Amino acid sequence: MTELTCKQILYDFIVQNEGWHKKVHLYGVAEDFSPETVGRKLRELESEGKIEVGLYNGKYTKGLAQYRLKGELKKVVYKVEGIGQIIRYN
Repeated sequence: MTELTCKQILYDFIVQNEGWHKKVHLYGVAEDFSPETVGRKLRELESEGKIEVGLYNGKYTKGLAQYRLKGELKKVVYKVEGIGQIIRYN
């Protein structure tokens, strides 16, 4: 049986779960690998153009990394009185 690589585990998780994922949470997804390896593989996926990186500010630290699938559309639901819901993708 073929063992999954850290890179494949991370990419599969990001593809299957939409939205932004903080790097610290992705450490748990690839728990069999070191945090350094997880960070390195995420940077490789980003340089290959498969995922994109964004920055956010934490409680104590600024400029923390978060990742999502490249070109992922964001679903926005507007509630309009008398009409119902309007769904738009950004």
